Amino acid sequence: MTVSVILNTRIDELNKTLEELYNSIGELYDSYFGKFTKLIRNFTDDLKKNSLNVDEYYEHVQNLVKEFKLDIEYLVKRHGTSAIDDFREFLIEQIPKLKRGMFIDDADAEKLKEVLGDTDDPLILILIIAKLYDEQARKLFRIACGQENEDLRDAVLLLAESLRSISVSKPVNSMIAYLASLAIAYGRRDIAEKLMSKVGEETRWLIKFTCAIARTVTYLENEGIQPRHEDIATTRYGEI
Repeated sequence: MTVSVILNTRIDELNKTLEELYNSIGELYDSYFGKFTKLIRNFTDDLKKNSLNVDEYYEHVQNLVKEFKLDIEYLVKRHGTSAIDDFREFLIEQIPKLKRGMFIDDADAEKLKEVLGDTDDPLILILIIAKLYDEQARKLFRIACGQENEDLRDAVLLLAESLRSISVSKPVNSMIAYLASLAIAYGRRDIAEKLMSKVGEETRWLIKFTCAIARTVTYLENEGIQPRHEDIATTRYGEI
């Protein structure tokens, strides 16, 4: 195996290729997780060489998540409230990356910067970013479920699952979903399924369930009913 068949596939709704989508999300994650870029590079190399050990990568992800920058308990208990200003600045530094990835436009970027500057509550700071990632996840879920190519659908859907997992404070699940998405992009659905099973997910059920929700939400909205996205998240993850 040398290259992914679908990496260069253009996703019309996003006006970017799958590879560009990986890069956009990866640039964000690189700030939140130490050694993220190295993890992805090694994972991709091992996929190509067909020498990947799922158990080892699950352990790598657990170690990497120990450096997760959006951990509220780590922020407050280990650094105290004096770290809030530094944390806010860290989040503000992510705004250009969000713009480059086309997750937000210039107007939204200015509004986000203003909102982040208006609170000293670390939980609210995290919730602001979490809401943004949740919005992007919902967008990607719908785009994914509309793809005719099954591998492209599932790769994008798992990227959406990765963003959604970040938004509900499940960083291990987020990283595993990102890796599983890459595995599908490189034709290794077996690896993707083994990875997702590490966080208690059955990939086929996840895809069917998620697309069923996406279709239901679209139908309700077309009927003039606006579902609460908090309820949708609770349906998917339980109480959060």
